Amino acid sequence: MEIIKEERMWKEILEYFFKKELELHTRPKIKRQYKWFSLYSDLDYIYIQSAKKNEPSCKISECRKLTYKEFIRILPIYYAREKGESVSKRATAITYNQVYWYSLLNYFLKRNYSK
Repeated sequence: MEIIKEERMWKEILEYFFKKELELHTRPKIKRQYKWFSLYSDLDYIYIQSAKKNEPSCKISECRKLTYKEFIRILPIYYAREKGESVSKRATAITYNQVYWYSLLNYFLKRNYSK
């Protein structure tokens, strides 16, 4: 999978999820039950909420906003995680939304950049 420019990828992610509420599940690396969440874009941010259709759902009390600033910092951590590196401490230092980022990036990259 090629690593593309972050700004271009961010814009593509925003467009891909624009007005498309989708439910994804988390991708735990340890033996833990995944949980579902809902996401969509308004072309500026990605918004995360509890899943409405799938169970078990993440318990998210207020809508969370994923930003470009977080994205450019979490993307290299996502790639490191996919290579099998332990990244939990680095990711938590950046955001508490890392589980949503991992799922979102996995879903998007597999559909748009897989060979």
